Amino acid sequence: MPAVLDVASSTLINNVPYITAWSGELPIKTAVITTRRGIAYPRETIYDRDEHGVLWSAYGLRQGRGKPDFGKIHPQRQRRAMGALRCQVCGSPAGETQAGALWLLDREGVEGEFPSEGEVTTHPPVCAPCAGKAVTLCPTLRREHSLVRVKKPTIAGVHGVLHKPGYPYAVAGDKAYVSYDDPKVRWVLAGQLYAKLYGITPVSRKELAAVKSERLTLQQRLYASVAGVSFEVMHLDGDHQATLPQLNADTIRATIDTVLNSEPGPDLDLDNLAKAVQDLKGHLGLLMPMVAGVHPELVASVGRRLQYEPPDAHRYPACARQWAEESARTARQLLALACADEMTEQRHAGVEEGPGALAPGREARPHPPVDHASG
Repeated sequence: MPAVLDVASSTLINNVPYITAWSGELPIKTAVITTRRGIAYPRETIYDRDEHGVLWSAYGLRQGRGKPDFGKIHPQRQRRAMGALRCQVCGSPAGETQAGALWLLDREGVEGEFPSEGEVTTHPPVCAPCAGKAVTLCPTLRREHSLVRVKKPTIAGVHGVLHKPGYPYAVAGDKAYVSYDDPKVRWVLAGQLYAKLYGITPVSRKELAAVKSERLTLQQRLYASVAGVSFEVMHLDGDHQATLPQLNADTIRATIDTVLNSEPGPDLDLDNLAKAVQDLKGHLGLLMPMVAGVHPELVASVGRRLQYEPPDAHRYPACARQWAEESARTARQLLALACADEMTEQRHAGVEEGPGALAPGREARPHPPVDHASG
């Protein structure tokens, strides 16, 4: 198996966003007490509050230790990325143009026109290369997203757990968005900054094409590595389309049926078995990047299997048959995930081509943060 598989698999599976919390970065269990000025820690340090005096969740700083927890956001790194306009994926400065910083906003659960002036988000900006990676890896963004430039992002407040006075310890309540000019901010244990976005414009067609190119390049690189074909950097044609082997569900299903619905012998002789093995290898390579964000554990398992060449059907027919049957079942599972994702993406066709007319003055709806444990 080509060594590039390890590189491609790590790009898709182990490319952990900068703001993601790791299992080695446990929350520091600290009592939250009531004071006349709001909530506090019994023994605070200068790092426990931001410049507005808001108390923040205490987390360990051990990025890269343990396993990434994609359901949790590290409060301090999110705060740094949002406040300094750094990319939420790689942590480098988000590339700004005259039109502003690049923002990738998910649209899931949002009705009506989007995005609007004053849109609220807890997601920090992205740089152009990482926008393509984020769309490739995250199924939610693949289905529901808008890529925009924001000229005037304004840090407006925090998202966190709102507390009530209690003695001796404050009583934790619900999570809420609280602006810095709201007196209740003294009672919030912050987990993330949120920003209001003004001066929103769709990205240019050329820039959108570059992001799509980055997205498809990652997919093609992984496909090439597992399919055993040479990889070349993609070029866009006049319509800004990039080449990538297309998903042909009928062809894949036919290969699966050939392996699983036939008996050894005339229906699947050694030549046909050898062909099915090679076809399945290519099918898995095509399906893996399509569902990497949906089921990374399954994709990682397939990647480990494809690190080795499949058994030779003519020399080891029994082993080849077993490999083909296991791979056919896996391909069936990956195909179901890929088709479900593609159907959803088709229902939202045109989303990637940029948002429609903006609606200045419409009341902004906060997007639910990806953090399930802020505060």
